[in-house]
Amino acid sequence: MGRGGKSRGGKFNKRGGGRGGGRRQFVTSLEEMEERSQRIEEMAERRRKEREEEEEDEDGEEEEEEGGDEEDEEERKEAEAAEEAARKALEAATIGEDRESRKEREAAAKAKRQEAFERRQEEAERKKLEEVRARREAARKKREADEQQLREEEQRMKEAAEANVSHGNDDLEILDARDIKKMNGAKLKEELKARGLSTQGQKKDLISRLTAHEQSRS
Repeated sequence: MGRGGKSRGGKFNKRGGGRGGGRRQFVTSLEEMEERSQRIEEMAERRRKEREEEEEDEDGEEEEEEGGDEEDEEERKEAEAAEEAARKALEAATIGEDRESRKEREAAAKAKRQEAFERRQEEAERKKLEEVRARREAARKKREADEQQLREEEQRMKEAAEANVSHGNDDLEILDARDIKKMNGAKLKEELKARGLSTQGQKKDLISRLTAHEQSRS
């Protein structure tokens, strides 16, 4: 063992000082040199492996981060897709509701128009029926008035004929029905007036009146 060197037992000489001394150690034998070289190589190999492990850990973390980012991206896309689907479903439902509401409004408006049309038709029919009833009532009243007038005229004719008979008007010639039909309007009125009968009415009325009177005299 050389001066100041370290023995294989790990002891130092007095000149070299104890463990932890501040003085530099020198290699004094081939065996120590080989041991030192081996330690240096082992240390270098250990550091190289540590660096490789650290790099692998860093790569793994980066991959995990990248994988996490990819997972986050996929989750984000899935969330966006779900949100878009929900939005479209809501829009479709809203459009469907709007269509139903529009159909209901159109149906209600159509029903309202139909109801108004039916009311107008009913009102027109009612007015038409009232007009028909009014015309019928007017015709009935006119007919009754004409009948009343005819009855009154007949009554006057009867009274006049009776008066002529009572006053001795039998000296007037009894006219034949065929002769009466041949008379014109002026002659008929003259004969009727002579007998105290009414001269109102058309020619046929005058003929009928004079004929009836003359038949009552015969």
